[in-house]
Amino acid sequence: MNQLFALAESQGITVQEAELRTFRGFYVPAYRTVVLSSLLNEVQKRSTFAHELGHAYYDDSTAPSDQVAEFQERRANEWAAELLIDPYEYERAETLYGPHPGGLAQALGVTRELVEAFRMTFARCA
Repeated sequence: MNQLFALAESQGITVQEAELRTFRGFYVPAYRTVVLSSLLNEVQKRSTFAHELGHAYYDDSTAPSDQVAEFQERRANEWAAELLIDPYEYERAETLYGPHPGGLAQALGVTRELVEAFRMTFARCA
């Protein structure tokens, strides 16, 4: 988490927590602020934080359509996955635990969504 806070600070991004029940987090571009749910466990919080920093990196704002929103969400997940998942650690975890995304997520300390995004990114690069 310290790495993520340092990255946010270096980009001039403020981080806040709130008792969010509908969302894990969100990014407010006008205020360069990431808001994270205080109800998340550490893995969810770390993954969500990286995901929201992905939105900040791409300067995403409210999407004008569902198609654009899906694109922004996928792109933020891929950005977060590349930030948090080391390819060598992923390979090692897959060797030890097999290909199941849930098991890999647990071994790597990220959410299943980020494992799946990592796979999509890696598949395009291979």
